[in-house]
Amino acid sequence: MRPRRILKKGLAVLYAAVMLVSFFGLAPLAAVAGHLMAVRNQLQRAANAAALAGASQLYIQNATGVNPGANHAAYCVAISSYAEACPIEVNRPDSNDAGVQRGHWSFATRTFTRSAAGSMPPALYATDSNPEFINAVKVVARRGAAAGRSFFEKILGDMGFGVRAEAVACVGFAGTLLPGQATAPLAICKQSITDSGGNYSCETGRFINSGGKNSGTKNLTGYWTDESNASGSGCSGTAGTDNSGVSSIIQISGGSCNASNTNVIYMDNWLSTSSGPMQNAFSSFRQCWIDSAGSGPVCNGGAVAGCPDRPWLLTVPVLDCASGSPTCNRVIGAADVDVLWITGDTPDYTEVPREMGNWKCPEQFTGQQCWKNFVAAFNLRNPDGTPAVYLPRSIYIIPDCSKHAPKGETGGGPFGVTAGIPELVQ
Repeated sequence: MRPRRILKKGLAVLYAAVMLVSFFGLAPLAAVAGHLMAVRNQLQRAANAAALAGASQLYIQNATGVNPGANHAAYCVAISSYAEACPIEVNRPDSNDAGVQRGHWSFATRTFTRSAAGSMPPALYATDSNPEFINAVKVVARRGAAAGRSFFEKILGDMGFGVRAEAVACVGFAGTLLPGQATAPLAICKQSITDSGGNYSCETGRFINSGGKNSGTKNLTGYWTDESNASGSGCSGTAGTDNSGVSSIIQISGGSCNASNTNVIYMDNWLSTSSGPMQNAFSSFRQCWIDSAGSGPVCNGGAVAGCPDRPWLLTVPVLDCASGSPTCNRVIGAADVDVLWITGDTPDYTEVPREMGNWKCPEQFTGQQCWKNFVAAFNLRNPDGTPAVYLPRSIYIIPDCSKHAPKGETGGGPFGVTAGIPELVQ
């Protein structure tokens, strides 16, 4: 029995020796792998910051063109960072085909397509599926070449451990609107600014009245809102906004008007709304329109002082009205709309437009004839597709596809308003 005990002790010593050799052999590998993962994290943070910096400077002059300098902005942020106490390396910032690239990010396919296009398509064509819509910056960062690498690091590096990192930041479309970025206590329904295929369209105008229905269905045009956020999960218990809540937003002082939001309007939250008459709020809002869009001393023989003769541009939240209610609807983006006309209390065609932008009513036309001509010129339609009728206390609008200053945070639907704050998408 004694020799067997000696044999067991010998095997135990042998096993221990093998384990020690294995431990001391793998320990350097584990240490180097951990080190390279730390370096990779540093590279990723640098790539993230650089991509966001580039995307934040992607456009020039109210998004009328793409800024080639966005590449250099991203490059400067990247090379100012360090990994393993060595400068981060980003190749050829101005070529748009290496370390820093401008291009199109598709949210649907989650892919980036490089493009050096310098012009911006009109808002109507700035869609998720259009690769000519430049909306993103991609950065590929590497560890500086001066960094020494051990034998194990080279092996692990060749296996993909933390020697490079890439990030894509996308500008996208406006979702969350910060204070002052929504310019009226109104919200437009997605269903009234999209065509039959669900695509954003600036071809058809609508009107918002006091809760009118169409063939018994919901009013899919727009609503008043006090810009307060209801529950993030739905409209249960939401009473909607009221006249005083909307009126408090509209401030008229010394002939100037301000109706901008004071609260943040959050993307995907449910917004308090109302389709009620809002008599006081409506009168104040109409006065804002006259002050902002009027130029002549009188209109229609004095019926309206300072007759509005040009569109009044507003930025408003976009709602998914099909899934909401008259008192609460979910925010899904933002849109620029032109207010073309706001009728008063008189339904007898004494207050109709005679001039609006490039449109003029023939002098010999009656008020009713002018209205029909105006409706045809701007393609103002009811939700059922028929020409918009002349109704008292109604707001006639059309989506605006001109290029305007970016605003809001990325995340909204493609309704023409480019976001001002980018987000990391990869």
